[in-house]
Amino acid sequence: MTREITAGKETLYDKVKAVESYLKISSQYRYSKSGTRHVPKNSDYVEFFLFESKVGYCDNFSSAMSVMLRSIGIPTRWVKGFSQGQVRETQDDYSVYNIRNSDAHSWVEVYFEGSDWVPFEPTPSFTGTQQVQEQKKEEKTTPSSSDKKENNTQPSSTQSAKSVTRNQQENRESIIDKIKLFFDDNKKVVTFVSQIACLVLVMLILLIVFKYRYFMGLLISIGILKRSFTRIYRLLLKQIEGKLPRENSETLNSYAEKVSGEMPEISVTFSELTREYEAVTYGVRKDVTVSENQKNNILDLSKYLIKTKKNT
Repeated sequence: MTREITAGKETLYDKVKAVESYLKISSQYRYSKSGTRHVPKNSDYVEFFLFESKVGYCDNFSSAMSVMLRSIGIPTRWVKGFSQGQVRETQDDYSVYNIRNSDAHSWVEVYFEGSDWVPFEPTPSFTGTQQVQEQKKEEKTTPSSSDKKENNTQPSSTQSAKSVTRNQQENRESIIDKIKLFFDDNKKVVTFVSQIACLVLVMLILLIVFKYRYFMGLLISIGILKRSFTRIYRLLLKQIEGKLPRENSETLNSYAEKVSGEMPEISVTFSELTREYEAVTYGVRKDVTVSENQKNNILDLSKYLIKTKKNT
């Protein structure tokens, strides 16, 4: 694999850059801290990353590059440390940085004769520190001490801004990856929980519908269907009988008196509605749709009954 990637590259530097670019830029590999899969038992760490999971963080990318370069005889070492972090304050001749656990990082260093160990950065979204070409320029031209100070201090704010942006991006990606990984690893559990949640939701809806069935029936019958007063009264009577059972031989007047004794809060209103119902039933009044006053009384009674416990 590494020989194919470095085929046609003449110099040591070009070969190293080819491997670095392959890992860093290739769409085959994805950077993720939380989405990294555990290496199965008896599997090689680097092989599993390169050929199976293809998702990882800095340790995966840097380890892979180290092993790949060593496989073609290039002296390479794996380095674990911290990235630059964020600038806390800047003085005339130095800057103070905040280095946190989230700045932990690993990279690769390759030995170049005459240049010593040079760092390379194969991890996506991270930038390298100092490459061979820059070192060769420094060998040809040695800057003054003042120039060195400027070179060391000027990029600090820009690098800090990049570090902040990178950390924010990684945090967002980490949250998204954690959610995706959880759903991927727990499909059966998620499906089961979703089904239970749907079942509970349906049961809650049915309970609400059952509890308010008479009130909704009255509301629809009065407002939409424009039912007659007698039909509305019989529906209300059915709701009251559900709270206070009525004997088969019991007349409406007797039942209204019993309701007054058990539920005095609605005695006046229910007795008045019962008298109006009997007047219509025995032909004294015409059966028409409910008046606004009757509508308010009936709905208030229904709402009161919803809150009342059943009497035995």
